[in-house]
Amino acid sequence: MDSTGTASFGRRAPSADTSVGTLVRHAAPPHRIVLLLPTDTGRSRASMDRHLARVAAMGMALPAGLFDGPAQCRVATPDGHGADSLLTGLKDAADTPARSLIVYVTGQLALAGDQRLYLTTPGLPVRLAHLLGVRWEWITHAITRSAAPTRLLMVDLEADQRAWPLLTGTPQAGNDRLAAEGASLWGQLRPIPTRRGRGQTAEASWAHWVAARLRDGVPGAPAVLTPETLHQSTLPEPRAATAGPAALSLARFLPGSGAVQLRNRALGRGVLSVDVLPPALRDALRRRAEPTAGPGAEPVDDRPAEESA
Repeated sequence: MDSTGTASFGRRAPSADTSVGTLVRHAAPPHRIVLLLPTDTGRSRASMDRHLARVAAMGMALPAGLFDGPAQCRVATPDGHGADSLLTGLKDAADTPARSLIVYVTGQLALAGDQRLYLTTPGLPVRLAHLLGVRWEWITHAITRSAAPTRLLMVDLEADQRAWPLLTGTPQAGNDRLAAEGASLWGQLRPIPTRRGRGQTAEASWAHWVAARLRDGVPGAPAVLTPETLHQSTLPEPRAATAGPAALSLARFLPGSGAVQLRNRALGRGVLSVDVLPPALRDALRRRAEPTAGPGAEPVDDRPAEESA
């Protein structure tokens, strides 16, 4: 009996002052996807349509392709009308807690007079690159300082006449100059395409090739894909998803730095090997696939084994 005259049996409930706080469940941070494209068209000489189509394709394919699903993604498309706004948007996303940071970059890569690489609006004259473009080092530095355990830089760039020899001079030149420290690099680099003739169709871009693989899946591949396995197991079809033999494939996947997990949508849609099915269903499917017997033959029992028993 306590001091108030109330009998208590067993363990007394702790008071508010001495109670132990309950554990708080912390949700994992989302994936951060950043789509970069300079769009200052004031002095551009080229159409933005094909680059905008790439951004739109990746903006739909990447969230849907991640194994965690779109609900666990946050997609940012920074304002590309100015170099400062584009870089600020990237830094804001990189400084925000994230499960992974995926940066997709498209546009024009120019080698300016100061011998530095700049990301510019497609069609911008090279003489204006250092004034209106974003220095590539600033982009990679923003990705490097991110605290996300997994970082992936995806590039789908077109290089001008001065930048192309610099990036293709040695087998690793493009990877060495474009990669961000602590981040995997995956993508394609190609020279600025020449003007197409009348009636000549444009070749599909690398972004559309990736988007198609994420949408349709890869038959025979595991249920969970990574950019590395996707890069190694399926290559773009010649002259359909590349810019021809001059296109440079970029791939530097860092071991032990985490991996972006992508859903293989080919599984469960009629492309599974029959050997992975239950024996009864496998036998029934094989009986259905047998040729029809001739006249007078016994009818084939195409019911599952459980039913025929």
